[in-house]
Amino acid sequence: MLEDGDSVLNLIGVVLVVALVVAVGVLAINFDPPADDPAPSANWTVERVNATHVEVTHDGGDPIPADELRVTVDSVRRSTDWSDPVVPGASAVVDASESARVRVVWVGGRGNRAVLESWRV
Repeated sequence: MLEDGDSVLNLIGVVLVVALVVAVGVLAINFDPPADDPAPSANWTVERVNATHVEVTHDGGDPIPADELRVTVDSVRRSTDWSDPVVPGASAVVDASESARVRVVWVGGRGNRAVLESWRV
């Protein structure tokens, strides 16, 4: 009788291992690796407007969806009023004190991000 119990446990173990292998196989087949989502190519400039503000301008290159762009000043996101998409000639004025670090950051799909430009103003 003990042998019958052992064979049942062995059978359950085999079924569990097979189920695990099938599950891993299904996940591997359906795995969708991150797409190659390169950052857009664009030129940017920044000019001081006054003691407390700078103007960030898209000077050429790819149009970029407005929801994929961030302007940060000393790592703090600033509000911009760009139309969608942001095209060459578009600009935004943001608060930035003297010697602040201003960055234009692209945030693409799947968490991809890149600093497009960075200045000390």
